[in-house]
Amino acid sequence: MAEFEEPHGESLAVARDAAVTADAGLEAVLARIDQWGASHASAAVVDQTGVMATRGSLDHRYRWASVTKLLAATATLIAVERGMLALDEAAGPPDSTVRHLLAHTSGLAFDGDAILAKPGSRRIYSNPGFDVLGALIALFYGLLVSGLLERRFFAPRARSARR
Repeated sequence: MAEFEEPHGESLAVARDAAVTADAGLEAVLARIDQWGASHASAAVVDQTGVMATRGSLDHRYRWASVTKLLAATATLIAVERGMLALDEAAGPPDSTVRHLLAHTSGLAFDGDAILAKPGSRRIYSNPGFDVLGALIALFYGLLVSGLLERRFFAPRARSARR
């Protein structure tokens, strides 16, 4: 179980700051991740023209769950954008919300066997929280997260890239 002390979004704000170059922004983000004690991290800055800069363990093989959390979060936020789901809607353990699940603050243990904290009170890295989000996506869309992302995100970009 890994606990994160980082306020939500603080390190990403560094990378988005217009006064910071892509390289410096990536270095700042990866420095924050190092403070958390992560064994590997990769980051990239991408715009409409392609990849601007990359840093980190670019050839590291990540565990599948680590990669799919980003995809489940993207699919969840697509549902929020479409008004099918609200960030403060109840989901998962008692008193948890979609926002808590996305931010690893639902209180669910890493393995899902216990609730270790009151939702919203602290960050506890939680794989099961993203399982709950994946189930919500399947319920709302009738598709697995992978199917939703293929339809809403990857396929449209592939079509525009062929033009």
